Amino acid sequence: MFMLRLGRCVDVLYSSMQTMHMLRLGRCVDVLYSSMQTMHLPDPTLRVTLTASRIASSLYLLCDHMLWLSGTGLVAMDSKQWSQWSNKFWLYSITMNLVRDVYEISNLLKANTYVTSQKHYFGHSSRIDVIPGNPLDSSPNQYLKLIEWIVRHKNVCVDTLKNFCDLWIPMTALGHTRLSAQTIGFLGLLSSLIAILQD
Repeated sequence: MFMLRLGRCVDVLYSSMQTMHMLRLGRCVDVLYSSMQTMHLPDPTLRVTLTASRIASSLYLLCDHMLWLSGTGLVAMDSKQWSQWSNKFWLYSITMNLVRDVYEISNLLKANTYVTSQKHYFGHSSRIDVIPGNPLDSSPNQYLKLIEWIVRHKNVCVDTLKNFCDLWIPMTALGHTRLSAQTIGFLGLLSSLIAILQD
């Protein structure tokens, strides 16, 4: 009786995994379609990085699907080659995301520096004074300002940290770096936790 129930649970789990992969196929198409919208962004840096990232992400999901089909025995293919392509597309997508993050952080710092200069020009009575100074200056409160700046712009900071953690996984899989399995596991876990916090 116990073995029969266990067998049913395994069947349900297997069916659920198949359903998840089918849903990911839909996500692959959805991500590719979304790249058509980012092609019309006015900012050239965001237009290139977002579009390239989404196209690469879509191709990564496609490769992941092909690997799943190969694992089920439905399609005969070179799994090692497809795995290499999968990691390459994933790495390219992460790299574009990091470039976008650095670009956004750079713009925020420039805007913050401008507002700080305006604050000093207009005096402390101005409403511009509510924005803190440059978090990277050499004042005694440098670290407090940096923390305050990170809290104010936590979305881009958290996204940068997640992409930085993800970066090393395909880098190691492709042989560009030699991190231990424990380190890769920790980075993957940290990235997953950050993704949960983002949601």
